[in-house]
Amino acid sequence: MEETKFLKTTALPRRLAVTISLIAMMLVFGTQKGSAQTAVASNSGPVCTGGTVTLYETGGSAVSWLWSSSGTAVFNDRNLQNPVATGVVNGEIFTVQITDADGNTALATTTVIVYSLPPARPGQVTGEETQCRNAVGVVYSISPVVNATSYLWEVPAGVDITSGQGTLSITVNIGPSAPASGTIRVYAINACGTSSPQRSKDLYVSDPLAAPGSITGSSTFTYGATGVPYTVGTVTGATSYVWSYSGAGVTINGNGSNYVTLDFSSNASAGQLSVRGINACGEGIASSLELTAAAKTLLLSSVLLEGLYSGAGTMRQARNATGPQYAADIADHITIELHDATNYATVVWSLPDVPLSTSGVAEINIPAVHSGSYYITVRHRNSIATTTALPVSFAGTSISYLYSAPSAVFGGNLKVSADNYYLIYGGDANQDGSVDTRDYVPVVNDASRYTTGFTFTDLDGNGSVDTGDYVIMVNNGFRYVRARYPY
Repeated sequence: MEETKFLKTTALPRRLAVTISLIAMMLVFGTQKGSAQTAVASNSGPVCTGGTVTLYETGGSAVSWLWSSSGTAVFNDRNLQNPVATGVVNGEIFTVQITDADGNTALATTTVIVYSLPPARPGQVTGEETQCRNAVGVVYSISPVVNATSYLWEVPAGVDITSGQGTLSITVNIGPSAPASGTIRVYAINACGTSSPQRSKDLYVSDPLAAPGSITGSSTFTYGATGVPYTVGTVTGATSYVWSYSGAGVTINGNGSNYVTLDFSSNASAGQLSVRGINACGEGIASSLELTAAAKTLLLSSVLLEGLYSGAGTMRQARNATGPQYAADIADHITIELHDATNYATVVWSLPDVPLSTSGVAEINIPAVHSGSYYITVRHRNSIATTTALPVSFAGTSISYLYSAPSAVFGGNLKVSADNYYLIYGGDANQDGSVDTRDYVPVVNDASRYTTGFTFTDLDGNGSVDTGDYVIMVNNGFRYVRARYPY
């Protein structure tokens, strides 16, 4: 029994200890209703001297507020969440203590800036004075102004501020209705007012360049003509000029000025000559002049070269070391000359590098100015020069001539082929007007070197200098073949 009593009496203090611990935990954790949130203080400044300041507390779930000041500011009610203070001085610190429903407190401070004067005049505005009409993304800016809290920009009507109003830098678009000249202004601002005077910058708006006047120059051209002049009057505001031609085969000399010369190739085509003034704003409106060829057509047929002749009135293509030298259906290139009818030694007009088709046809344009009668001479890089039997009339706009019989060429100087076609003699490798030992040397030398490619010593045009070339040269040398001219 004694032992039982002991157990009962010793059990009571242990239960009491547990109960006390539970009560303590409830006091620490269970009885608290919450804690105050962090206080946040701010104000409506900056203000000018003598101005009023509204104070703000926005941090927690307070039920009461108490504001105090480091200076002598007067509150309308220091117990409001957002009181108004007067008599504030620059740098004055305001402190708010908030209290929540459970009596927990927190503090926060805010400092008021007070200005005594408007800001100073802004410094120089950076940005280009001259802008192009319809320019976009143009930037103007200034350096920061002491005590300024904002900036006011003013631009001319027709100029739109797309971003940056109120800041140190604005971006504008120069609209189509912007004036030719105007002023950009900027003011620095704070609570005491606006800087005086403002800072200004002139703005000049450049319009697209007008079209030049009419182009002065011939509206027709002759093939092969060079240095043909064309000009326009000066364009106000233009710093340069750009000329262009829509056709082919024309070279423009002197581009960049209001005066140019044109070179017309033998295959120049009709087109439009245009010129525009240009400056920093780009190209202006163009002036144009239509150009057409003042020419007539010369068609030569049955021009068959002995070295390239393959039979049935056709020729092979002259080859280089790897294949045909010219485009498909072109046998080789020739030179065509017009000679004075009364004095053959006078070359009236000539055109080199004329394509000769594999069927022996060459067609070219002749300047219209040549309307008399002329001997026509055909020259080839290693053939005998061959001339028409008589002067040919160029009175019309289309002239045709066939080299199809000895009677068609001066001195009957054509070779008859095995199939009865007439050919221009080959073998004149050095182009001195005759086939002789002076042609022999370069041909034999190149043959001994196994020379390949498109060369004047390749008399048969097969791409290599060999015995085939030697045969042409020797046979025509034995015949004393030479060029025959009407003098």
